Amino acid sequence: MFTPLLTLWTFIGQVLNADKTLAAATARAMTMLSQAGKREGSHDPSGYCKARYRVPLEVLMHLVRTLAAKLEGLAAKLLLWHGHRVLLVDGSSVSMPDTPANQRAFPQPSTQKKNCGFPVARIVGLFSLTTGALVDLGVGKLKDSELSLWKQLWANLKRGTIAVADRGFANYADICELVACGADIVFRIDKTRKVDFRRGTRLGRNPVALGDQWSQCLWLLLGGEDS
Repeated sequence: MFTPLLTLWTFIGQVLNADKTLAAATARAMTMLSQAGKREGSHDPSGYCKARYRVPLEVLMHLVRTLAAKLEGLAAKLLLWHGHRVLLVDGSSVSMPDTPANQRAFPQPSTQKKNCGFPVARIVGLFSLTTGALVDLGVGKLKDSELSLWKQLWANLKRGTIAVADRGFANYADICELVACGADIVFRIDKTRKVDFRRGTRLGRNPVALGDQWSQCLWLLLGGEDS
């Protein structure tokens, strides 16, 4: 009954609806099928729960990338930053149900005793500043570094794209490689590096006060005029 398409439709409705219970989500799906003249199934949510677990990660990532591309295609060029596509980078981690399959794919932290923790995946996301959409996602084990997952997303950094990230991604070799490919980089400098900004080149005065440190840095580095 719950095909991949119906499962995703039901899940999106569950997230967006005020009543997020499994029973309510299943009932909405069955009502939709009935209104479409199709065979209505049981309102027992157990089938829907099992169907959600069967949706492959690759399918979800394909939807994420497709949706992000369509949104950026619809966005007006006036929303671009000085004509540039800006992508924001950040990392995090997520825990998941403690099942044997999850433990094999994403082992729990080594500091925790066996059977006393949950599987954890490390993720690095790439977001569009224009639309706010998740453009792409790198997923790995907790032992995988954010830098290694970040490299999986480099195919999204076309010529003229600007990547903005925190100091954790300020790797000199990576920056040189990306700049050589035509991408522009705006990263915070690691606190362990000694930098004398008096020896640098100032690209503008009084960056516009946008209320966000990242925006001000980006404005300055792109040669922003006086506010």
